[in-house]
Amino acid sequence: MNLRHKIIFLAIVPLALALSAIALVVRHQAVTLGQQQRASVQAAYLASKDAELKHYVDLATRAIAHLYESGRSDTAVQEEAKRILERLDFGDDGYFYVYDQRGKNLVHPRQPELVGRDMWDWRDASGSPTIQLLIARANEGGGYVRYLWEKPSSHTVAPKLGYVVAIPN
Repeated sequence: MNLRHKIIFLAIVPLALALSAIALVVRHQAVTLGQQQRASVQAAYLASKDAELKHYVDLATRAIAHLYESGRSDTAVQEEAKRILERLDFGDDGYFYVYDQRGKNLVHPRQPELVGRDMWDWRDASGSPTIQLLIARANEGGGYVRYLWEKPSSHTVAPKLGYVVAIPN
């Protein structure tokens, strides 16, 4: 190898190594940035879905507010509240359900076979006492509960987010 080839080789090898190192660093940063953006978008999406769900529950509560503000708690008023909530929905898998304080299902428009059943001891696929958790959260002032439930549209068990509130009487 003559001197000219040695000089060119000594100039090209460090340049190629430097370019390779830069390419690896840029690729790593691009992957990291992509993951951060994905996490950020996902968090924003979930926050918007949480807010949307809470707004739906607020609307449903307002739809029957006139009934519980009337001061009456007789069977006719309760049946009217159930009828209103059964008719409200938001999409294929968005609906309202009602349980009494003992875990008896009172309203479930997508799974009417559950209406009237005592669900207090029912557990989801992970073994979580779902109805007990829902009622406890409602009694704590309301809030979000994550659990597993069969999606009405696909009949597959999937993670579900519920927002629960307690309604007097």
